[in-house]
Amino acid sequence: ALGGLAAAARVAGLTSNVATVFRWAAAGVPTPGGGRVYLETVRVGRKVNTSVPALKRFLTACSERPAPAGAAPEVRTPSQRQKASDAAAREL
Repeated sequence: ALGGLAAAARVAGLTSNVATVFRWAAAGVPTPGGGRVYLETVRVGRKVNTSVPALKRFLTACSERPAPAGAAPEVRTPSQRQKASDAAAREL
């Protein structure tokens, strides 16, 4: 169900100021991975609305941790590399 930003502020339990929730929608929040995440909203007339699922997705995206910088990429065996190379050559 859609509700106003003031209701979203109460549901979040993190803030009681509607301006903070509006800022999440308008300017977004930087994520640990270097991107930005925005609160999903819909405008109905002059009222800006959001939903509880949208708020949950936003808060989850804000709290996600980036992969460690030294994370090892997937290691392929020589036969896997050869098969991928052969498949790519066939596509050309």
